[in-house]
Amino acid sequence: GVRQPYIAQLPIGVRRDPALTIYETPVGQVIKSLSGIFIPYGFGLTAPVCECIENPEVLQAEVRLDLMQGLFGKTAIHPTQIPLIEAGFRVSAMDLDEAKRILMPDAAAVFKMNGRMCEPTTHNKWAQAIVERAEVERAEPTAAALGGRKSHDHEVVGTLHAQLEPAGLAAAAVGRVGALGHDSLEPE
Repeated sequence: GVRQPYIAQLPIGVRRDPALTIYETPVGQVIKSLSGIFIPYGFGLTAPVCECIENPEVLQAEVRLDLMQGLFGKTAIHPTQIPLIEAGFRVSAMDLDEAKRILMPDAAAVFKMNGRMCEPTTHNKWAQAIVERAEVERAEPTAAALGGRKSHDHEVVGTLHAQLEPAGLAAAAVGRVGALGHDSLEPE
């Protein structure tokens, strides 16, 4: 028969269409359920890989949806995915400004900023996570952690994650990803 293009097998026995995000498959509902069960109790969850290596639009859409689920990171399976994932997890100046204002001790109970309603009681946890992510983005790994390599070297990223873990910052290390198995996944 005709060989189908590589599409990862989902554990439920269906094949993912490379034009769809993981959230448009049955696994999307599982991710949403796990997020709702674990994240409120302080467990950080990372997003599954996006095996659609040559479809950056799907990866970008999936990262946006990962953030909407409260996930704090995503593993890359190819070096070309790293800049897209990092850009997707980067905190915008607007979100950071809103988060800082929400966290101010004298913030109004409800206020409007950037065309959005801000309510410190409701948005406090989100604001804390945004500020933590922004702090991690500005943090540079130590020379010892990098082993003399550049901070954006895909081989170093796992070390950065390990360096942040003891400090309790791994949950905020959203823009840092690791490339796994990239030698076997080079474009044809």
